[in-house]
Amino acid sequence: MLCKPDKCSLLMTVPAACLLFLLPSVSSAELVQGSIAGKSFFFAYALCVVGGVAVIGWLGRPKRPAFIRPLDGAVALGVIGVLANVWLTHVPLSVRFFEWTGLCLLYVCLRQLLAEAFRVVWLAVGLGAAVQAVQGNLQLWGLLSSATGFPMTGSFFNPGPYAGFLAAALPLAVGGWLCAERRGVRRLMAVSVVLMCLALAGSQSRAAWLAGLAGSAFLLAGRFGWLDWWQSRRLSVRLALGGLLVAGIVCAAVGLYHLKAASADGRWLVWKVAAGMVQEQPWLGIGFDGFRTRYMDRQAEYFRSHSDPTEEMLAGDTGYCFNEGLQMLIETGVVDLLVMTGMFLTAFRGKYRTYSTEARTALASVLSIAVFAMFSYPSQVLPIKAVWVCCLTALATMDERGIQLPLGKRMWVPKGMMAACLTALLAIGMSRMMPYRRAWQEWSRSYADYRAGNYAEAVGRCAQAYPWLHGHGDFLTYYGKTLERNGDDKRAIDILLEARNCYPNTIVYTTLGDCYKRLGQSAEAEQAYLQAWYMIPHRFYPKYLLAKLYEDTGQQAKAVATAEELLNQKVKVESTAIDEIQAEMKELIKRNKTRE
Repeated sequence: MLCKPDKCSLLMTVPAACLLFLLPSVSSAELVQGSIAGKSFFFAYALCVVGGVAVIGWLGRPKRPAFIRPLDGAVALGVIGVLANVWLTHVPLSVRFFEWTGLCLLYVCLRQLLAEAFRVVWLAVGLGAAVQAVQGNLQLWGLLSSATGFPMTGSFFNPGPYAGFLAAALPLAVGGWLCAERRGVRRLMAVSVVLMCLALAGSQSRAAWLAGLAGSAFLLAGRFGWLDWWQSRRLSVRLALGGLLVAGIVCAAVGLYHLKAASADGRWLVWKVAAGMVQEQPWLGIGFDGFRTRYMDRQAEYFRSHSDPTEEMLAGDTGYCFNEGLQMLIETGVVDLLVMTGMFLTAFRGKYRTYSTEARTALASVLSIAVFAMFSYPSQVLPIKAVWVCCLTALATMDERGIQLPLGKRMWVPKGMMAACLTALLAIGMSRMMPYRRAWQEWSRSYADYRAGNYAEAVGRCAQAYPWLHGHGDFLTYYGKTLERNGDDKRAIDILLEARNCYPNTIVYTTLGDCYKRLGQSAEAEQAYLQAWYMIPHRFYPKYLLAKLYEDTGQQAKAVATAEELLNQKVKVESTAIDEIQAEMKELIKRNKTRE
């Protein structure tokens, strides 16, 4: 089992590089939300391979000094903080938490690589991003179709995460071009950079543009000594150039805002509502991944007390904060936010004299992800998180600061303990992964039965998946809706109330209203319809159901008033469904006024 140092390094580098190369392009047609779930399951299986190879590498590597770097300590504090938060807040374990666990294991495995090996890893990330760039450009040109209906998504579920991944990988591709010693590799990386820039331009993601520009500028400025050139100029020249730079940034910011002003205003609304959630648990937060369990109810409360037609037209059904700092403050509190800030500062204050260009490349990618996190949700996108972990691991490996562990001849003791712990974790993960995947497959088959009108079959498949997916808000919403369609209103209410605790949304509340209405609980139905309407006030359907409820329960005055509100309500997107609702509301008004 013993290997030469170069063979051991190669043994651990190849599977890690393959994981990062393939992960962005994975999507599963046999799973619901296949572009998300497919990546999660592939990551889990690939991590088992990487972990197994890491165990062999640890046991077979010749003796070499072991160091604990400052960044290792910062990462360890972050891990302890999240685990403590999950334990104290008792939040349901989510897919995001399982991904986070896998990323912690990935950090441990990658931490065993030599510093030079990260050039291969970055080459893999750059090539994987280039593949996505080609796919996205083909989608934009109409030569390939997008699975989610957007014109350009690559293998992702949305243009935003797709562009965010390209922005995170762009500095690594640029750094790979700068660090490459072979002409062929340099040319390959140059082509990758061009392809990614074309795809970013077509994505229309302003956050990704800023992120890619910030990371690449940071890398190139250090590589070509732009800062030294700036400091060598006279004060008057620096002031003039600084003024031009500030003016350019202001003009660019105004132009980017007006490019998609409604989207920017929508984010501002989310931030405004989310800021009020910080007061609930400012120190420890409401729980890891808890934002989506409460946000939509808070948005409904906001619109109950703030009637602003302009803001109402911006509202949407969202589970993302679009600002990772604010979301972290809400979910895990001030303490974890300070730990994450310390991790970021520790990375940028490291001493990387031996691998200055390589370290600056990793720092540039970290900066890109941090800028993207100010306006989007990279913590929900597995490939971006994998790149983040890869860069942090590289920086910890290249940092010259650290404490050498006094292991001496007893090196086999920590090796054996680490190998045993990782093997146990991988075994436990694999034992749970197979039934968990079968549950997702049953959900997908149930969805096919639902679309075919076989609601009884769909409910049966959901019942089989429920023990494994009882904490997944989207599944519970679908399960409750399927039970309602199958006529089992009492069971549907139970499942929908669970869904409300995991992910409150308009579908949950409108379906609850329908169930309560059929069971004769008109007061509960009214409150459910009102909650759905306050969540997104420009939607017609919840208030349409409310008007029908009032008419069916003999409340003619309320029915007419609600119908008139609908007729006077501004339409955000014209559709035949809106026309039909308005026509039916006119008939309702005529019918009930005649009765009066």
